[in-house]
Amino acid sequence: MEVIVAMIVLLVVFGLAMTIFTNVSRSTLSGQKVRAAALANDLMIQAEARHNFSATTFKQGTWRIETSIKPLADNPALSEFDIAVFDDVDQQIALMKKVIQPGP
Repeated sequence: MEVIVAMIVLLVVFGLAMTIFTNVSRSTLSGQKVRAAALANDLMIQAEARHNFSATTFKQGTWRIETSIKPLADNPALSEFDIAVFDDVDQQIALMKKVIQPGP
């Protein structure tokens, strides 16, 4: 009887430990997300330097990058410029947004 109780206690403790480990490992930033965010930041800096805020889609390595521009509903003189980075299974891994004032 004591062996069965000990096995059940060990099973519960092991299950709880695996649940905690899974949640912690899933919530941490992966290296891929950090590199994608850095790439989106670099592309935003380049777009600002060149004043090139156009909607495009291109590939860089295995990632697909989409840029879009849309006017703000609150203020038509301003626009929102977005850069989204997608991985090879079309899951968004980074998004950078910036409010800009398009040139004439």
